[in-house]
Amino acid sequence: MKPFRDQPIRRKLSVALMSTSAVVLMLAATTFIGYEYLDFRADLVRNLSTQADITAESSTALLTFGDEQTAKDTLAVLKSDSHILAAALYQSDGRLFADYRRNDRPPVQLPSSPPREGYLFTPDYLELSRSILVGNRSVGTVYLRSDLELMQARLIRYLTITTAVFMAALLVALWLSSRFQQIITQPILDLAAAAGEVALEKNYATRVESQSRDELGTLVTAFNDMLSQVQQRDAALLAENTDRQQAEAEVRQLNARLEERVLQRTAQLEASNQELLAAKLAAETSSRAKSAFLANMSHELRAPLTVIVGYSELLARSAEERGLHDFVSDLEKVRHYCRHLHSLISDVLDLTKIEADRFEVKPEPVELRTLVDELTATGTVLAKNGNNRFCASIEAGIGTIVTDARLLRQILLNLVSNACKFTKDGDVRVSVTGEYTAVVLSGVCFTITDTGLGIPEVELPRIFQAFYQVDGSATRRSGGTGLGLAIARRLSVLLGGSLDVRSVAGAGSMFCLRLPTTLPPASRTV
Repeated sequence: MKPFRDQPIRRKLSVALMSTSAVVLMLAATTFIGYEYLDFRADLVRNLSTQADITAESSTALLTFGDEQTAKDTLAVLKSDSHILAAALYQSDGRLFADYRRNDRPPVQLPSSPPREGYLFTPDYLELSRSILVGNRSVGTVYLRSDLELMQARLIRYLTITTAVFMAALLVALWLSSRFQQIITQPILDLAAAAGEVALEKNYATRVESQSRDELGTLVTAFNDMLSQVQQRDAALLAENTDRQQAEAEVRQLNARLEERVLQRTAQLEASNQELLAAKLAAETSSRAKSAFLANMSHELRAPLTVIVGYSELLARSAEERGLHDFVSDLEKVRHYCRHLHSLISDVLDLTKIEADRFEVKPEPVELRTLVDELTATGTVLAKNGNNRFCASIEAGIGTIVTDARLLRQILLNLVSNACKFTKDGDVRVSVTGEYTAVVLSGVCFTITDTGLGIPEVELPRIFQAFYQVDGSATRRSGGTGLGLAIARRLSVLLGGSLDVRSVAGAGSMFCLRLPTTLPPASRTV
C-alpha cells in the first residue's frame, strides 16, 4: 500500500476510477450471468418434464399390457431431440421394461432401478424421473437423461459478450478518467510546483492562478494568501532586524559606559565592604565584651545579694527571738526584694550565656509524673497570689524522657509564673500529652493555659524578643524585665524542641512547649 501512496496523483485517480468501474461491471456481469444460468436451468427442467409427460402418456397402455416392442418404438421417437442421451421405462415393480440410447454418443449406463421422482443436475447431464399413473395407481416410471451442451454454449456466449462489454467499458472509463482527472489534478500540480519553487528559491512573490471556485479554488486562494502574509512578515522582520541592529549598537555603547560605572562602583563597594567588615568585627568584639561584662557583673552582683539574704534571715530570727516583730516584717521585705533582684540577675546571666554559646546542657532521664507533682506544688503557691485556681494533669502511658531536667523546670516555672502573674481570679492549667509517630511515642507537649489578660494578635510575633514587654503598665504592676519568654524560647530550642503561643486579648493565652523524647545529639554539644 505504501508504494501506491508514493505514486503521482494522476495515476492514483486513474487506478481508483478504473478499480471502481471494474468492480461495478464485475458485479453487474456476475449478477446477469447468474440470473441467466438459473433461468436456463429452469427451462431445461421444464422442457425435459414436458418430454417426460408426453412419453408417460404414450406408454401407459403399453406398460399395462406389457407391449415391450411398441414401448421401444415409442422411446425411439426421442432421437429427434439431439440433446436426449437416453430414456427408459420401468414397470411398477422396478424392472426395466424398455430403454433408448443414442448411437452417436458414448454408451449410457442406465440405472438398474428407477430413481426417486424428480430431477438431478450433474456436471455432464440432467436426469429426470416421473411416475406413470392410472388414476391414483402407479403402473411404472419414465426416466430421461439430457446433456447440458445447450446451456454450456449459452453460458459461453454470455461470458464472451460480458467480457467484451467489460473491456469496452473499461476503455471508455479510462478515456473519461484521463479527460476529467486533468481538471482535478492540474491545480494540485500547479500548487505543488509553486510550493517547490518557494521552498528552493525562497521566492514568496510566487502566485498560483485560480481556475475554479470549488474546494481546489479555495485551496489555491488560501495558498496565495499565505504567501502574501509570509511576504509581509518577511518585510516586517527585515525592518525589525534593522531596528534591532541599531538598538544593539546603542546597547553596546551603553554596556561600555555601564562597565566603566560598574568598575567604579565595585571599587567603592569594596572599600565600603572593608569598612563594614571592620565595623562588624568591632561590633562582635564589643558584643562579646558586653556579654562577658554582663556575665561577670551578674555573677559579682549575685554574691553580695546572697550574703544580704543570709544576713537578713539571721537578723529576722534574732529580732523574732527578742520580740521585735516590726523589724521582722521589714527584714522579710528586704529578703523578698533581694530574691527578686537575684532572679532578675539570673535571667540576665542566662541570656548572656546563651548568646555567648556558653550554656551547658546535661541530658538525663526525667520522670514526667514526678515533675508534674513538683509543678503542682509550686504552681498552687504561685496561683494564690492572684486568687487563682491551679491544676496539672498528665496523659496515661507517658513515663520518662531524656532531657536537661534543670532547664525543663526553668522553662515550665517561667511559663507558669507568667500565667499566674497576668491572671486574676481565674484558672491556670498545665497538661502533658504525648505525640506519636506510627503508634510510637516520639514527643511530649506541655500546654500551659490561663484565663488572664491575653495578648493582642499584633503583639504575638514579638513577645519572644528579649526585653520586649506587651503592656508597660501591666508589667509595672506585675514586675518583670521582658526576658522570661525570650529565655524560655531559646532554652526550648537548646533542648531540641519549640515553644509556640496562641492568645486572644482579654480571653487568656495558651503556650505549647514541644520536646522530643530523647535530647538530639546536636543539642548536647551546645
